[in-house]
Amino acid sequence: MRTAILFSCCLTLLLIASDLKAQELANVNGVSITMADFKTKMSELPVDVRHRMTTAEGKKEFLDNLITSELLLAEAKRQGLEKDKETIAKIEEAKRDILVNAAAQKIVSEKMTDERTRKYYDQHKQQFSEVHASHILVETEGEAKDIKKQLEKGADFNDLAKKRSKDPSAAQNGGDLGFFTRDQMVKPFTEKAFSMKVNQISDPVKTQYGYHIIKVLEIKPAKKFEELDSSGTVNVKRAIFAEEIEQLKSKAKITVHDELLTTDKNSGNMSEGMKGMEYESDH
Repeated sequence: MRTAILFSCCLTLLLIASDLKAQELANVNGVSITMADFKTKMSELPVDVRHRMTTAEGKKEFLDNLITSELLLAEAKRQGLEKDKETIAKIEEAKRDILVNAAAQKIVSEKMTDERTRKYYDQHKQQFSEVHASHILVETEGEAKDIKKQLEKGADFNDLAKKRSKDPSAAQNGGDLGFFTRDQMVKPFTEKAFSMKVNQISDPVKTQYGYHIIKVLEIKPAKKFEELDSSGTVNVKRAIFAEEIEQLKSKAKITVHDELLTTDKNSGNMSEGMKGMEYESDH
């Protein structure tokens, strides 16, 4: 009985899919645009755009866009644009991006199951603690050492940050970076901050932004997995993804000449820039 019901459901779905393919919404020079095509293309739209296309007028507008697309595709073929060198290069770049995203999505679907995410978190729980710190950022190591001496003599950290730090936000917040996780800051800064105790002040720490004097204000232990919010879960999955990428790197032959790169140290907000060094992208 159960098998018969399952078969009936599958058959119904197949018939619905077949019916959608048979429903022709438009025909452009012999090319059919079916209801199935329409729904597939609609599903690919960003959520906010798709929402605007749910009205009768919106659906008509979207169908007209599909017709226009078919006309332009036919015109491109008529003009032989698929043989144009610039077009070929763009097609290859688009193909590359699609393959890169497909590989990333495969890692996400296969490696980031709920079970794997929980297991990874439990095994690396300390990695997800948070530190609340302030910093003073200067150009040279000499300046940083001078600031450290002043702090050892009793100077106020916030006041020095406001006066001496080249991080533009320091004038308002006294160098306060708030709470951050290990993956949110550049590596040398993270390694130092997470090795310190509360109220400890570091020696000069060099990053691409300059030299930092760091003061740890608070340390927040990692939560239980059940207490993580959506952003916390994303951080765990981001760490899993980074680990998978490191494994790919370990198997590859990579040559890097990063000495050829230049960095504009004076551009942008330093604390925001540092937090911008985290992994992007939610796959």
